[in-house]
Amino acid sequence: MAKFTNKTQLTKASDEEIEAFFTETTFEGIYSSELKSKKSEFYKGSITDIRLEGRPTNIVMAFLNVPNSSNGIPEGPCSFKCRMNIAAFRAEDSKYIVNLVGSSLRSITSLTESNVVVSAAESKEQDLFDMWGVDNCQCIGFYHYDEESEVYVVDDLRKPNFDHIPYYPGDQEKKPIRILYPHEIRGITPNGYYLFTWKLSHRNKYNPYEIFLDFKIQPQPIDPKWFIDTLFHDRHNDKSKNFGSATNFLDTLSKQLSARESTFVYELLQNANDYPVEGRSVDVEFHITDNYLLFLHSGDKFNVRNISGICGINEKEKVANKKTIGYKGIGFKTVFLNNHYVYLKTGDYSFRFDEGETPEKKVGGKIKRLVAPFQILPIWTEHK
Repeated sequence: MAKFTNKTQLTKASDEEIEAFFTETTFEGIYSSELKSKKSEFYKGSITDIRLEGRPTNIVMAFLNVPNSSNGIPEGPCSFKCRMNIAAFRAEDSKYIVNLVGSSLRSITSLTESNVVVSAAESKEQDLFDMWGVDNCQCIGFYHYDEESEVYVVDDLRKPNFDHIPYYPGDQEKKPIRILYPHEIRGITPNGYYLFTWKLSHRNKYNPYEIFLDFKIQPQPIDPKWFIDTLFHDRHNDKSKNFGSATNFLDTLSKQLSARESTFVYELLQNANDYPVEGRSVDVEFHITDNYLLFLHSGDKFNVRNISGICGINEKEKVANKKTIGYKGIGFKTVFLNNHYVYLKTGDYSFRFDEGETPEKKVGGKIKRLVAPFQILPIWTEHK
């Protein structure tokens, strides 16, 4: 089976993995002498209906131009290899360019049939997988009751790594997706995030991509350890240039926000102030030991949205909360200015950010990659 099946997966691959993939992978399609390029002097035809292992793929564009220097074959089914311009893909103004390797062009008797039986409904789900950049039908959503409309709502839909799920394809207004139900969803309590499974509704002729929740699979509360591990692996396994950029950004950000070393103390107080338990003032305590500064407060426990904000970069988690005084949700990062170990315990969440787990500091640590942005790599830590 192909290592990659869509463009989104390539964004997290290393240059070496991308090069190896295109070297090893054979695509299929239909060759025609029809020219789709205005540069007729360079090309003698085109390839359409491009497939990978029998299934449509967006790794290659809708068609490929066939250079005059390519192998000569009759019109009809063909196999071929491609080459990707990795430098253009990694450039600041990223361009996705994939070209035919002309010497690899071969005529075949017929296109390979997919080893997966794909119904029309499943193909549309695959469309959503590609356009939303997901691999399955799981999502995280916020379940609550809308008093004005008198319906139960699941919205703020997220991927398991808590990245936003975009709007429906074709929605010109790009409205966030909201899934409405007239009755309470059994087994879960409003005002919380849950792990859901979705599927296509097949009921809306105006929106073929409309989804609803698949209640054959019971919605589940977010398991804290699973969520922390998911965030860690998502960031740690990112092989794009974003990984290195995050390290540089965090270093610059921490210094810009810290006019003096004590700034992080005010940021801790601010975070406590931003999330009080309703109707109560927030009490705080500082304890100083030989090696640690302990900060405790009586504010509200973090939910998955707060956790994701703490573990990310400029996710603007506080923007939606008008009562907060946070600086774009990134002031917390000032705690890393001269501190290399930060542990958080909130509700059932127990995790740390630990430079001591990097390969520069420890052989065989949890963090395997050099120059890693440990400030956004949460490590689950059992509370004792």
